[in-house]
Amino acid sequence: MRDPSAGKPIAVATLAKRLGRLGSSIAGITISGGEPMDQADALAPFVKMVKKQRPEWNVIVYTGYSKAKAGRLSEGAKELLTLVDVLIDGEYRRSVLQKHPLAGSGNQKIHCLSAVGKKMNIDNCTYGAADFGIDGTGQAMLIGILNAGTRAKAQKKLGIVKPERSYE
Repeated sequence: MRDPSAGKPIAVATLAKRLGRLGSSIAGITISGGEPMDQADALAPFVKMVKKQRPEWNVIVYTGYSKAKAGRLSEGAKELLTLVDVLIDGEYRRSVLQKHPLAGSGNQKIHCLSAVGKKMNIDNCTYGAADFGIDGTGQAMLIGILNAGTRAKAQKKLGIVKPERSYE
């Protein structure tokens, strides 16, 4: 979904420390593209640090790989899966209609991997929920799983300019 060369590197400990300073109203973190399993050797220690600072937080990870394949990619990927509460797996396919509000497309599967994940009541999520955010450059963002029509309306209302290039 995102250009793998986009963004800038940040030390795992630095990012974990920044997250640890966030307010107590946050319930967890969601990790998505670039492909998390391709970065699992760094993500597993990161998630461990975050969970140590914020044991009450949940961890949701989106991957284009199947759960089975993700676990065979590397030792880091295998370890990351032991730290994840909810895994949403499968390649995003725009042409396959959503079956669940957390899955971007209907072929993706939701896996509650931990006791925390099972308690999250994932099956009762509502469609169309999103958060509004601002990135480090001041760019407005919609964060969430919205269908194309809802996303376009929200972007227009919020004055969010669609980027020239999309990686959806």
